[in-house]
Amino acid sequence: MPGSGEYRPGPTLGIDRPGDLPKTKISIRSYRGRPCPRCGHSAYRDRIAHRTLHDLGNPFTGRPRDIVLLYSQHDCRRSRKYFNADPSDLADPRSHYTRRVVETAFRLVLTLSLVLRDAMARSPRVRPLCHEPELGRGRGGKKAASRIDTEHLD
Repeated sequence: MPGSGEYRPGPTLGIDRPGDLPKTKISIRSYRGRPCPRCGHSAYRDRIAHRTLHDLGNPFTGRPRDIVLLYSQHDCRRSRKYFNADPSDLADPRSHYTRRVVETAFRLVLTLSLVLRDAMARSPRVRPLCHEPELGRGRGGKKAASRIDTEHLD
């Protein structure tokens, strides 16, 4: 991981030919029949669909790659619903990134926020990234003003 302010060239810098790019990996989750998750009835494959997932690739070279996920869509005749084969070992539902990418991004954000919090605690001159409203200057109209207890004020 590069240090603070250190320039690191992109993983595809200097590649002029598309043949030199990392190859896409094809992962198949296609089954002839699967049990319906709603009723348990055996449902046959209706069609095969695909989804492109972005992956980290080789962490040592820093070259990401795409994974083309082929998965089967099934039609349950009893419950009259469509469902997909489960690709949850690679990615979350409706996600374009693999679990490795999501976990790495989460870890980076968490460590950077902890480092920033520690830096803010050590230095009084560092301001927070988001503006927090000051006390007593909240938003409110007539109803909020009527709720304020003014008996202690003279």
